[in-house]
Amino acid sequence: SYSPEPLTTHEQANILHRCVSAMQPSEFEESGYTVCGQLVPLNRLSRSKHVSCFFSVLNNDACTRKEQSSVSELVACLDGPVIDRTTDLICLDCRASVHKGVVPKNAFTGDLWLGEIPKVLSHLSFVERMLISYVHHNCCFVRVALAG
Repeated sequence: SYSPEPLTTHEQANILHRCVSAMQPSEFEESGYTVCGQLVPLNRLSRSKHVSCFFSVLNNDACTRKEQSSVSELVACLDGPVIDRTTDLICLDCRASVHKGVVPKNAFTGDLWLGEIPKVLSHLSFVERMLISYVHHNCCFVRVALAG
């Protein structure tokens, strides 16, 4: 006959199961991770504690600085690997690179690390944020003092 046979109950259930599985939040939800912070689907991330013993490859004193609260403080480097300590996830590609002792291409340790945002910069007004955004795109640095 010309028309296809109707689907069996098992085939219908299989199609529905695959559809529901594809719509799970873990299939399209993204998160940043420890080594380079890029957004990656959650199903491509694992816990970094399993490879943390290999993080010594991510040490780079030249791209880290401790926060200074006054001009008279000496510049000091941060100890340890250059990672985002607010998450314990790592993507599978970076995990493989770190496990082999290779620095991942987009790792923070390649002078891409900005660090945590100081409290004084986390509650800026709209105008102050626009000023910093404008200056950032021109690769300049401005000292911003809060008014009031």
